[in-house]
Amino acid sequence: MTCRVNGNGNFTAAHAVDSNTVLIPIAFGPFTSTFTDSAGATTTSVDPGIAKGNSIPRNGKIQDCEYSVSFTFPDGSRFSGSGSVTGFIPGH
Repeated sequence: MTCRVNGNGNFTAAHAVDSNTVLIPIAFGPFTSTFTDSAGATTTSVDPGIAKGNSIPRNGKIQDCEYSVSFTFPDGSRFSGSGSVTGFIPGH
């Protein structure tokens, strides 16, 4: 499932690109990111995982997903990151 997030909160719901399915996140695993400046120097960091608390639904299908992001800045520097998310699909 390919999803898009319209928002920037920690637990913003994601919408499946090819359907009306919504994934509501309840926990994120560690996020590993790498920044490479235009001279080639690299910095890597790992942010710890976070959980929303007691939010496991009674009637939702639990889904584990992996995600990644990458982009290049106009000056040639690059950013990439990846992590995992656990969420549920309401009504399944």
